Amino acid sequence: HAVMGAVLVAVAAHTVVAFSLVGRRWSAESIPVEVSLGPAAGLVDGSADWDACAGKSLDAWNAVLAPTAVRFNTVTGGVGAPVAFDRVNSVGFADDIFGTPFGPSLLSVTQSFAHVQDGLDATFEADVLINGSQPFNCYRGPQQSGLSVHDLRRTLTHALGHVIGLGHPDAAGQDVKALMNAGLGNVDTLQLNDIQGALTLAGVALVGIPFPPRNEALSFYESLEVEYRDTLQRSQTNEGYVDAEGSAVWFPEWLRYVLNGCEATEATTRVLMQIRGQGVQPVCSNVVLDGYAFPSRSLSLDFLEALDVFYRDELQRSVEFSHVDLEGKAVWLQEYLRYRVDGVSDADARSQVLTQIQEAADQQIELDARFVVDIRSSRGETLPVVIISPSVLPRAAVVLLEGGDGIVTVVGSSEGPVIQSEGFLARNADMFASKGLLVALVGVPSDQENGIDLDYRISSRQSDDVAAVVDWIDARASLPVWVLGMSLGSYSAANSAIRLNDVVDGFAVCSASTTPTGGPLPGGILDLGLAEIVVPSLVVGHEGDICPGTPPTGVAAIAGALTSSESVTQKVFGGGMPALSPPCGPQSPHGYFGIDEEVVTFMASTMR
Repeated sequence: HAVMGAVLVAVAAHTVVAFSLVGRRWSAESIPVEVSLGPAAGLVDGSADWDACAGKSLDAWNAVLAPTAVRFNTVTGGVGAPVAFDRVNSVGFADDIFGTPFGPSLLSVTQSFAHVQDGLDATFEADVLINGSQPFNCYRGPQQSGLSVHDLRRTLTHALGHVIGLGHPDAAGQDVKALMNAGLGNVDTLQLNDIQGALTLAGVALVGIPFPPRNEALSFYESLEVEYRDTLQRSQTNEGYVDAEGSAVWFPEWLRYVLNGCEATEATTRVLMQIRGQGVQPVCSNVVLDGYAFPSRSLSLDFLEALDVFYRDELQRSVEFSHVDLEGKAVWLQEYLRYRVDGVSDADARSQVLTQIQEAADQQIELDARFVVDIRSSRGETLPVVIISPSVLPRAAVVLLEGGDGIVTVVGSSEGPVIQSEGFLARNADMFASKGLLVALVGVPSDQENGIDLDYRISSRQSDDVAAVVDWIDARASLPVWVLGMSLGSYSAANSAIRLNDVVDGFAVCSASTTPTGGPLPGGILDLGLAEIVVPSLVVGHEGDICPGTPPTGVAAIAGALTSSESVTQKVFGGGMPALSPPCGPQSPHGYFGIDEEVVTFMASTMR
């Protein structure tokens, strides 16, 4: 926390819009400001001198900050231009910016110094330097651009916004009326978004996606405990360190930060700052009501695990026992809050979530089960899917999308299927289940009985069919669902992850196509737009793969293209048994022949 950083904010001479934060705020509530602007005569607004004009800017911000404990305190009697690193917050005319010349159009510069710390950096000094070579007066109304006389009052009010920690909204892509826009025009008073930004920095949680009161979230969580105990008949054996109130308070708070523009890890940091007593942190951006996106289940689970560790190690709480496991908290608290954010009442949201839990309980897949089910997609076709559940409670589900023509050969009855296909995913479906995953091995749809081609794999028909499989799983198990494609199946997995960003929870490929020998996509799945995939991703290859379309170099290329993914795990394996099939066949390095368990164990451990 002893690292110092300087932020230089230059204000040019034109217009202003919405609130934008620059990533720092004051830890102290009183912000003393030494004003040293000196005498002046004939100021249009009647101010006695420059300092009196500046006082009106300080008063404007103090009026905005009245609901908070934060205040500007004016210190008069200072002399000379501001001095950097003197621990004095100064406002004054200057000939240059601490030795650097002003640009020809600059009216003022705000330079801030801050301690770098978790969450928002803590400002400890801020100086406003007014360009002494520019002509100023103090007046209201339109900017007197024709006379080239600038209004000191609006210039300084804008500069003090930077002192508080506000940035330029128009530079951040916002398009609203605000005094904090990058240039100064006819706006001469603080606007709504300027005010919201300042209050947010001062810890007033009045901006962003609305959330229900804490008592309602707590009441729902208590009913969730009862539902798990009475309906699901779960034992009170889930050990943790976070009590019911902690779960009901801090998970919604984390979700509020995420929905209001914070990355998941940043949201976690801000919640922990609150728990440590550092006050309500500002949200990361001003999100419109229809512009939010709920996080994946894995991120919600990551937060709850981090919260549990914090309660154990930093708060030193004793063990609590719950009927609801962490995954149940992540799924059902988020589902309840999704309804509430969408405007559903507390009673209706609670009723709908509990109904979902009851329906899931009625349809739950038994442990160590194995059967074939025909799943009908939204386009009216059916897909034969082999379902294999582990002998222990699964931590995630995986939809296996085979390569080649996609046909999966199964013999025996629907209640006791035997998989005869030799493809890597098909022959290892049981092994994936043995690693704690609920497996859905997907065959070809009823309108593609002779096998699927590339056109189908990259179409909306394919993603609609996968969505039906995911919906079937979601109706029976509260699990994060991954799609995993092998070889040509990598097109299907990538297509699903791109089109179903809000449906699937993870994306994985092995021996993926990146250099096909023909077809409309010379870069294979690299041409599908992998940057659109936001869920956690896993990419695997084999160093000995000499199949022309799936070189091991493709692993790094795919990983590099997943620029929006929450996380990317990659690995290139080696070793195995001598090939018994052609280079692109299943009994070769392309199909991880001889190292099946090593590869499956690694991939399964990533899926959660």
